[in-house]
Amino acid sequence: MSKRLLILLDDELVTSRALALDLAEAGYRVETAADSEEMFRRLRAESIDLLIATEDRENASKSVVEEVRQIRPGAKVVLMTTDWEEEESNGAEMSAVTRVRKPFDLEAFRAVVDVLLEEVTEANGSAK
Repeated sequence: MSKRLLILLDDELVTSRALALDLAEAGYRVETAADSEEMFRRLRAESIDLLIATEDRENASKSVVEEVRQIRPGAKVVLMTTDWEEEESNGAEMSAVTRVRKPFDLEAFRAVVDVLLEEVTEANGSAK
């Protein structure tokens, strides 16, 4: 069974390193991206199971999610946010996104990741 591939994009280096380490210890293959350009390059190059990114309202998270869906339609997306008031989604693309509010407990976050990856497995009809 191959490890699940997650791409992590977070503008906070400490958060990115802590999440990557925790998820790798949980058995996932985690690749970090320094910016959205690198993230999209990796999305085009590899089949990923989950994208984890910081929600960035200034850079239009909705358009980022739409582009991710065009490149990898089956990939799950988690947006980490500090803004809980804007939780309402606009459109079907954003409603398919899981939002997690920062700061969060690593164990609880890992549980969210596990559930989403189980959904990917069920959607594919077999475990990877």
